[in-house]
Amino acid sequence: MKNEWGTPITEIEFIHRYESDRYDIERFDMIDNNERIFALKAGYWTGIGRTGKDYWWIRYKDDRKTWTCKSNFFCFLTANDAKSDRPVEIVIKKNKMEVTPPVSSGDYVTLYPEA
Repeated sequence: MKNEWGTPITEIEFIHRYESDRYDIERFDMIDNNERIFALKAGYWTGIGRTGKDYWWIRYKDDRKTWTCKSNFFCFLTANDAKSDRPVEIVIKKNKMEVTPPVSSGDYVTLYPEA
């Protein structure tokens, strides 16, 4: 995970969910601006009978507000991603979180202030 938000972010809660049978949760006190950290090891399955939907969610604070994304944001991880032995990159930018798998195509989700 890399913070490109522009300022440090704090009280970070990051969740990866594969379908409904795998949850990976990690919490961090702070990530400095432009800092890259190892976030979590995400478990997932590929093959017959699997959708491949990997859901990603985050909540954190900057100096003024708490930010989050929609709870049903997903992108796909594949067997080729697992075989690559490279990490999925998560980048927090102004107004979006980018998820970039090592082989398959990534996606992004809009970040917004929590009500």
